[in-house]
Amino acid sequence: MDGRWRRSLGVGLLALWVGACVGEPRTLPPRMPPAALVPPVALPPTPPKPGLGRVVLWSTDGRMSVVAQGAQEFQATQAARSGELCVTPCVVDMPPGEYTLYLQSLEKDGGGDVDQLLVSERLTYYLRAPGHFQHPTWVPAGPTIVSTLGVILTTVGFLTLVGGSNTAASRTAGFALAGGGLAITIGGGVYIYEAQRGAIQKGATTTWSVPLR
Repeated sequence: MDGRWRRSLGVGLLALWVGACVGEPRTLPPRMPPAALVPPVALPPTPPKPGLGRVVLWSTDGRMSVVAQGAQEFQATQAARSGELCVTPCVVDMPPGEYTLYLQSLEKDGGGDVDQLLVSERLTYYLRAPGHFQHPTWVPAGPTIVSTLGVILTTVGFLTLVGGSNTAASRTAGFALAGGGLAITIGGGVYIYEAQRGAIQKGATTTWSVPLR
């Protein structure tokens, strides 16, 4: 009897632990790259200064604030290779090179994103379907109530086994309550675990360049 009780108690604690944990975010399939179509962004009438390339930045999810960081330190005689660029959709002139772009959505439910950009002395089109992070649901009400009920039934079952009369009916009732309570607790805990994981979806980029006119 004691051995069975200890094993049941161990399973119950494991179930409670599963219900309380917040798991690693799920990874969703990446977004589809934007179609390689010239976005409706007006180009400046004059060409960029010598030594600079021109970049058209556009996002599928509305306005995004864009900050760029150059892969190499810039020289004092060149334009800066890092700093805030613009808010999409926009056109900027930049020194050629590799950049890390930090994009922050300005829409109501938007988030942040990071991507890479290669600039040449040409006209580059950069179209981004930004990645997303879906925030986890904290303590869903329904599964939490179910799990709480499971814990109560499990506790009653343990108390029946420990303090009840040593009869077949008492043992049967105790194991039934404990087993049913554990099953309910584990089921609710797994649901809560999944709801608290959140999800990550990688973005996708379409980019190409054409000669400057």
